[in-house]
Amino acid sequence: MDCLAGKKISSLPSTAEPDLQPNSYFLIMPDGAPLALDLGEEPPVDVDLTYFLRSLREMEGELSIGGLVFYFVYDSTVPLPSYGPEVVVIIFGDERRRFPPYLDRVGCVFSCFGMRPVFGVGRLGSLQGLTELLDFARRSGAWLPGWLQGQIALRGADRIAPVWRIPQGYAKLCDLDVRPLFSRSCTLSFVGSLAGRPAPALSIRGVTGTPKIHARNSLVATLERMRRSERFGRIRIELTRSFDESRARGAEGFSEILMDTQICPVPRGTVPETARFYSAARYGCIIVCEQQPRSWFADSCPCLVIRDWRELPNLATGLLSDPERMERLHRQTLAWWKDICSEKAVGGFMARALAAPMLSETRA
Repeated sequence: MDCLAGKKISSLPSTAEPDLQPNSYFLIMPDGAPLALDLGEEPPVDVDLTYFLRSLREMEGELSIGGLVFYFVYDSTVPLPSYGPEVVVIIFGDERRRFPPYLDRVGCVFSCFGMRPVFGVGRLGSLQGLTELLDFARRSGAWLPGWLQGQIALRGADRIAPVWRIPQGYAKLCDLDVRPLFSRSCTLSFVGSLAGRPAPALSIRGVTGTPKIHARNSLVATLERMRRSERFGRIRIELTRSFDESRARGAEGFSEILMDTQICPVPRGTVPETARFYSAARYGCIIVCEQQPRSWFADSCPCLVIRDWRELPNLATGLLSDPERMERLHRQTLAWWKDICSEKAVGGFMARALAAPMLSETRA
């Protein structure tokens, strides 16, 4: 299990059963205001927390602690409404992986992306590899001051909260019955955007492009070539102009296409991790992806890792010539989702992490 921070034993307040105090849940808005959440309802804002709220409902069924205050934050540096050993922070965004400035003032932190920049896996001799190197340098430069300030602030702290990685899960996905792999009509599909938010024209990113642009352009160009060949069956491509446009589209169309897909290519986004990875796993697609950052959950995924999307035709040819392997990967992916990343599995992990004192290395 990956616990990314916390040098000293940290325990949360406990309340003996059956007199457990109820736990409370809040979404911290961009202006810092807390919005109370009901685990049984979606929040009245445009934030998809379905995966996390369901995981927390599962956690509540196993948790032997009461009186906790959970704060959902997108930005790990935003001030919290309150602090104390009863406070649990869930960082569900912050792709910049910034160091939380409150580790000595809360009980526990769960983070979807961790607290250190990660380097991509594009070929260093390629333009994508160059943009990944530049992106890593840019993110590291922005991350370092906060990390140094955090290390200084934590010196001599009596208690440092552990920081546990959790999956980011799916987003805008319908609850569909999983179809048998070979009843699906699409061999491969990709629905999404090619570019992120535009960079200034004269900036380095504006000149060289971004890792997301190069990875997705390479994938789509490869899929277009494959679609012109009859040997790969049906390949579906639907492009949006931006990530925001993709989010604005209804969940039904994306969900239906994904459930009708046998092999799901998962290119990187702004960062290597994307919700598409977990959406595909939940539906039992065979996942083909770029290397994922190390974590206790991603390391065991039966995905097929690719370093260059131009290799996809050869990989797909090998898969399609071996139906037994495809069926095996389909079943292994569903089992991985159920045992490691499903709401029940993650809720149980969070309950165990919160219930016990934890001693871990500092790896932030």
